[in-house]
Amino acid sequence: MASLERDYQQREYNLMINSTRGPIRIQIPNGPLVNCSDGWDFTNDLHKTSFKTTADIKVNHALIKKEELNMLPASSTKAWKITVFRQEPPKPEDPKRNRNLQ
Repeated sequence: MASLERDYQQREYNLMINSTRGPIRIQIPNGPLVNCSDGWDFTNDLHKTSFKTTADIKVNHALIKKEELNMLPASSTKAWKITVFRQEPPKPEDPKRNRNLQ
């Protein structure tokens, strides 16, 4: 198990070192602008946008999820995976709400 975690940490470190870093700007719907000057591993789909960065993002919002990446022992550099959702996830349906439709 520890070997798999070390392999993952080494892959993340290699991705960080070998990626072309650049500025990333994401406008949150009805919210602030997320501005990052040091981002890599950018992915974008219909539901969310995610990237990794060594810059600590100070913006707090319900649509932003920040996860710290642990790359020890490969590197002592702190990095975060930032995910910006396009909309809030749907809330579970109340079973009483649809009772009359059946």
